[in-house]
Amino acid sequence: MELKIISDSAADLPREIIDEYDIEVLPLLVTLDDRVYHDGVTIKPKQ
Repeated sequence: MELKIISDSAADLPREIIDEYDIEVLPLLVTLDDRVYHDGVTIKPKQ
């Protein structure tokens, strides 16, 4: 049986941990001014 670790983007896991454990990170949806963004994909933390 294969196991897969999945997290959402709110966990803010370091890239090293994501890579080491082959974690799949699902982006949360962020709504700003009636527009929907995918956290870490179509909107970055500095935005």
